[in-house]
Amino acid sequence: MNKRGKHIKWLQQLRGLGIGALVGICFAATLFAVPELREFIKGDMSEQGMLIFMAYWMGALVVLILAVFLQIIIHEAGHLVCGLATGFRVVSFRVANIILVHHDSGWQFGRFSIAGTGGQCLMEPAIDDMKDAHSMPYAWYLAGGVIANMVVTVISIIILCLHVAGVAGSCILAMLALSGAYLAITNGIPMKIGGVANDGDNIRTLRHDTEARRLLWIQLKANALYTRGERLCDMPAEWFVVPVDADAGNYLWATIIGLRSSREIEQLDFGAAYADLRRLRAAGSRLLEVLQMETACELLLPAIMLHRQRYEMEAIMDQKTEQYARTYAHYMLSRAVTVYVIERFIKRDKAATEKALQQFEKIASRYPTKGEQRSCRELMEYLKTLNDEDYAIN
Repeated sequence: MNKRGKHIKWLQQLRGLGIGALVGICFAATLFAVPELREFIKGDMSEQGMLIFMAYWMGALVVLILAVFLQIIIHEAGHLVCGLATGFRVVSFRVANIILVHHDSGWQFGRFSIAGTGGQCLMEPAIDDMKDAHSMPYAWYLAGGVIANMVVTVISIIILCLHVAGVAGSCILAMLALSGAYLAITNGIPMKIGGVANDGDNIRTLRHDTEARRLLWIQLKANALYTRGERLCDMPAEWFVVPVDADAGNYLWATIIGLRSSREIEQLDFGAAYADLRRLRAAGSRLLEVLQMETACELLLPAIMLHRQRYEMEAIMDQKTEQYARTYAHYMLSRAVTVYVIERFIKRDKAATEKALQQFEKIASRYPTKGEQRSCRELMEYLKTLNDEDYAIN
């Protein structure tokens, strides 16, 4: 790690400590400001023995977990409301691994998950021409989650200050206020958490960079069309043009390169896909961890189709990456394809291959992203035509 990287790491750690200290101060202030909670902890809670005391604390922890979950829903709902207010169209709304997707024919529930995210509200810009992407009204859409968390936090604090909620109600309101403040701070103050830019950091970047706005527009528009049933190879080729000097470590460019490689796999151009994915791999630790995992999973098939050596396959699909693929094969159709490829061409296990195929069909039958469903089904049909001995790794 270079000197600048060390400074960034220390800065992120200091930010984390600062946020933790701020939450602690807020918790202490809550106890001080709410007599009902303070008296209950000093009196009834402390006088009924250690087991009852611990039971109350466990109950408070459960309330906190539920409050965080509710604030995540509120955060994504804030993106939704502010996005709709500025002309965006709804594509999908996800909390944990439950997703609601909007298609031309109506709404569909499904299961989907992305590592490192508790939820996500994806929308489509009303602007349909890429040349106008710079005028996309991104700020309110991105800030909506923080605004919603702060509104609920302020309302909770006001009710707490009125002293009308009782002990249980005060506990719930305090947890809502604390979790809302935490989400607002960690999403609103520009920073990267685990290498992922938060809403505030994205707003700051987009404000000063019209090219970043264009790249975000492409991602949102491509996702919307993909969700409704278009394959990536059906979309305009100009969306996926990447300059030679584009920084593959920048998550915006990395996403476009990743989309282009998936487009090339749809076209069975495994050589081009291999080159793009190797370019992403070369970015190393500058690439977000989830993109590193996704890149490795996507790279495996082109490497096999190009008859690369076994040691390269093992470097691509190490134990950590294989575990990632197997975990997300329950939610992502493309990762179900990865597991099928591992069992058939790497491990050469016929029983496991058949099981992976059944898992793929189970997910594909109810998969919410129709474009990915079409793409992966076509790819699987192509793979079924191949002779194992021509591609299996010795």
